[in-house]
Amino acid sequence: MRTRLEAKVGAATLVGLVWAAAPLGSAAREPSTQELPAERPATIQRAYRGPGLRAFKAGHLAWERENWKTALSSMAKAREADADQPEAQVRLPGVFMSPYIPKYYQSHAQCQLGQCQEARREMDDVLRLIKDAPSYLRNRYQKDCQKACPRSAP
Repeated sequence: MRTRLEAKVGAATLVGLVWAAAPLGSAAREPSTQELPAERPATIQRAYRGPGLRAFKAGHLAWERENWKTALSSMAKAREADADQPEAQVRLPGVFMSPYIPKYYQSHAQCQLGQCQEARREMDDVLRLIKDAPSYLRNRYQKDCQKACPRSAP
């Protein structure tokens, strides 16, 4: 009667023999015939820990609570402390991650406060910054801000 350990060792040996029996010219042995790994994305996401973090988190909390004036001032402080960094992620309460783009939240708050002239001035830049951001950011911005502050016809 075989013990479990003997059975596991026997199975591992069998797997090793099958792997070793692969032909020398096979794709498993020749790196030149293997598929190349997918290219890495142009931007590598990283955790943001810069000087604007505290103001960004306070501004985001105010934004979620639709306290537009506080969101506007906090995001202005975050932008003064550090420029927008769409590739950097900020951990917010819960398991939620958001890109560090204070200009987005600031522009959104301006729209909600009816400060359309200021928001429209930066709208193209904001849309460029959130191009690769999560879809909920793009959708909410387009739904809320572009509706509240439509572009004037040329």
